Amino acid sequence: MMTMAAWASVTMKLPESREAMLIWYSKPLHIASFELVDLFYEGRNNSIQENGFYLYDSDLGDGPFFDGGGIFGASADQIIGSSEGIYSIGLDSQVQGILFASIGSQNDFAVAGYTTPVPEPSTILLLGVGLVGLAGFGRKKFKK
Repeated sequence: MMTMAAWASVTMKLPESREAMLIWYSKPLHIASFELVDLFYEGRNNSIQENGFYLYDSDLGDGPFFDGGGIFGASADQIIGSSEGIYSIGLDSQVQGILFASIGSQNDFAVAGYTTPVPEPSTILLLGVGLVGLAGFGRKKFKK
């Protein structure tokens, strides 16, 4: 039986009109990547780069110690009016909490979602074992 982790998030205002968002889960999850959207250069003559940083923790129970993080920002071709406002963050790690925060005051990016690895080999193995079991059961019944 598979159980899902409950999640919650909170958005907060930081000094100098910066924003931050914290997402946490009831238990650690393996997360392959996050996608940020609406990440552009904007302002007069596209002079303001939306950017920020993220920090993640694999176990919130061990205190306020982050296990990793990084920075992100719009690339030069991500300007308002283009469709390229997406930025992917590859984690491939156990995560129980992740903090996203803007560096400047002109940011309005959003977290679009995350991906988790799909256990394909184990799914195929389980299907194979089930088929072998059905074949054995059918053969036993056929011999009677």
